[in-house]
Amino acid sequence: MDGPNNDSAEPMYLSHSFTELVEGETELAELRRGYAVRSRKERMQAADWNYQSALATGLLSRALASAGQAGIGARGWPDGYVALAIAPDYAPALLTVGSIEYELARNNLARLRKTLERNDPGSHETGKTAPE
Repeated sequence: MDGPNNDSAEPMYLSHSFTELVEGETELAELRRGYAVRSRKERMQAADWNYQSALATGLLSRALASAGQAGIGARGWPDGYVALAIAPDYAPALLTVGSIEYELARNNLARLRKTLERNDPGSHETGKTAPE
């Protein structure tokens, strides 16, 4: 496991849950580890920028395609995946990834929640957050 696509034509997120991807040997896991040492404020800002950027890139690509122009190129992970790897409590990404998991009949949202809590430096169980 590495990036959003494995050697087959099928994107990795179709055959592996977000939990598997963020706990495995993927760039999502690397992002999670890299941002874990940052403050909650930095993680939330980075997640927000990534999430909004992914949405804007998608809109621009679709606009270019409808005008008969070449798109921006491969987008990698679905919207929300990178943002949720960066900040496990970033609500828009949590809703997006949770919806994708549900659509793919992965009704293990309790496992997803435990994974996010375990990997979040600001533990939800204690009510503490990482320093800002």
